[in-house]
Amino acid sequence: MSVSGIEGKFIVLTPTTQASVPNGAMFLDTDDSDLLKTKDTSGSVSTLTTGASPTNILLKSAIAGGAITALRTVSKRADGKTVQADSDSADGQAAYGIALDAASADGDPVNVVLFGPNVANALNGLGFAPGDDIYLSETGGYTNTNSFTGDNDSIIKVGVADCAAGIASATATDLICFAEVISRP
Repeated sequence: MSVSGIEGKFIVLTPTTQASVPNGAMFLDTDDSDLLKTKDTSGSVSTLTTGASPTNILLKSAIAGGAITALRTVSKRADGKTVQADSDSADGQAAYGIALDAASADGDPVNVVLFGPNVANALNGLGFAPGDDIYLSETGGYTNTNSFTGDNDSIIKVGVADCAAGIASATATDLICFAEVISRP
């Protein structure tokens, strides 16, 4: 198995209409002043920016699951709480960002700078838990397994599942995006 990643300084998005965008995409909407939007897997469109004051899609509020040191990498637990990342702890391996604030106890709020943009509601109703690795499926949707049929599949991780900002929930609705090519045929 080969492991590789995607790195770049920018992605150029050509403005387009909602109707021309496939489900599961991010785009600049020509029908709405070229605002940055997403279209989830069911075709529902959400705005990532609002007018002149854009939403910071790389910053998210979370609920701590215990003590967290400021400026340390954090991980998402299946109950939706954020814990300090740790490569040899099952709860600490779903790293998704860096804590801006310290947390002293379970239930404390903490702000996290994300490894990639948060796409709110991209996973809503799909049955994923916070911390699940999310992969591109064989049908262009999302899956939390990297087992595919045949021998012609690329395994591409598209990010980590998360609950909505500011809460701790065992139901994932959001996708924190950071693409990684795990293997190619």
